Amino acid sequence: MKRGTGRYRLRLFGPFELGTPGGEILSLGRKAQALIAILAIHRGRAVPRGRLQDLLWSLSGPAHGRDSLKKCLRQLREALGEDLLVMRADGVALRTDALACDLDAAEDGAMFLEGLEVCDPEFDDWLRDMRVRLTACPRPARKESAPDRARLRIAVGPPRTLPQDLAAEMAAGFLLGRLVTLLSQNDLVEVSDLRAADLQSLGGADVRLASRAMTSDGQTCLQLALIGVAGGEVIWSGELVLAADAVGRRDVLAGTVARLAGEIERAACRHDHGANAETRVASRLMLDGIERLFRLGPQNTAIAVDRFRSAIAVEPRGSFQAWLAFTAAFRLEQSKGRDAPALREEVVELTAQALEAAPDNPLVRSLLAHANGFVLRDFDRANRLLAPLSGSDPATPIYHFALSMLRFYEGRLDEAYAAAATARRRGDNHPYAYAFSTGLCMIDLCRGDAGRAVVHGREARGLMPVLGRPYEPTLRYLTAAYAQSGQLPEARQSWDELCGIDLGNCAENLRDQDFPVPAEHARAALGRSFRALGAAVT
Repeated sequence: MKRGTGRYRLRLFGPFELGTPGGEILSLGRKAQALIAILAIHRGRAVPRGRLQDLLWSLSGPAHGRDSLKKCLRQLREALGEDLLVMRADGVALRTDALACDLDAAEDGAMFLEGLEVCDPEFDDWLRDMRVRLTACPRPARKESAPDRARLRIAVGPPRTLPQDLAAEMAAGFLLGRLVTLLSQNDLVEVSDLRAADLQSLGGADVRLASRAMTSDGQTCLQLALIGVAGGEVIWSGELVLAADAVGRRDVLAGTVARLAGEIERAACRHDHGANAETRVASRLMLDGIERLFRLGPQNTAIAVDRFRSAIAVEPRGSFQAWLAFTAAFRLEQSKGRDAPALREEVVELTAQALEAAPDNPLVRSLLAHANGFVLRDFDRANRLLAPLSGSDPATPIYHFALSMLRFYEGRLDEAYAAAATARRRGDNHPYAYAFSTGLCMIDLCRGDAGRAVVHGREARGLMPVLGRPYEPTLRYLTAAYAQSGQLPEARQSWDELCGIDLGNCAENLRDQDFPVPAEHARAALGRSFRALGAAVT
């Protein structure tokens, strides 16, 4: 229905209120209000129907959730017509030219969506997260970005299940929802969530993720296949079995989701997409850069920096800039602090650029937090970067790693250990897993448990790339752990390997504030161990 000329007025700070151009205040149900708020936050960008369903009907089965979303959208269209609500193939959006919203002009002290209760845990998490972000990081409206063709595009369709197999629908829906979230946060590929859309059109996707689920004996078997759109060939497949008590538990499935996302990204980026290959260069550059970075060594790091800068030249995405900032930690380690001033300037600039482009991406904030803590030694800024993510349990293990290192630098060792253990558990298949185990080794050493530090240090040593350069922090703390636990032959062997990489690894250089050990208590523990080792072998 048409409401005449003018703009709708939407109030999100304080009690929800939506007024027509004629001044009428619309009466909407709680989930309709929540849906309008979610769309408004995206400022004209389409929100996939599957995402809306996950946020507002996460406790319903997939079929019931789809029906409920359709009913809610139908009611909104009856109330708003085509003046404000836009239904698109890739999702649902609000026309920004037809809406005046208080997102950037809120009254001081007003609470975002005050009093709105939807009784859905996914929406509750989203609402809590948004209140923190909008309070801590107010910002002006951003223009919608131009259509993205620099990255590979994956279309995620609905799972195929047997009729009435609601358990399979729920398990597959939950897993696919977490996969979509993590793939979107990683930002190496563009994700089109078409689980609730007409799959006759794949929206220009390069590949599609198909799935099939079936329940038997209380377990759900889920089969996944990545299929090239042009040729119809299967370029990757995977299968997993989910126990009934795992469905809906993000902590239990986090490691599995991270592993699947990595396999899907690598398969999609390495596949020959024919005529589209040149237009998807950014995805390939970023994937190659990340793999090079985690293989270690100055040459690999230099190549990674070059790849990231080339990808940014194609398209300056916030996630690309955050990865480039993250490389500063590796470069500071390799220079033993000699390049600290230049690297700090670079991190400051890249942090501002990445936050401008992608202020809400958990991976971006995590990468930047580590760079700001390790390179700049600005622990307050690192805490501010991570604060909006607190309580939301981000899917990426890099968040838990960044949090563990920040708490370690601050001397909050119990909190550091809990976060490091989560990073290690969830990042078991992550290419940076050796750093997660090294974190546990570092914390063990500074807590006075040299025996456990040796265990975690050896674990980290075994996780390092076979053909790459050893990770110097692992050797540094493992040497100290061996020395403190009285294993002097092993300590001397590890020390010789460390000094063979760089003679700058010595007790004297630990006194340099720019040496790549930001915490005073860590420098002290390493210094005592190195001096004791030197005295024992001379």
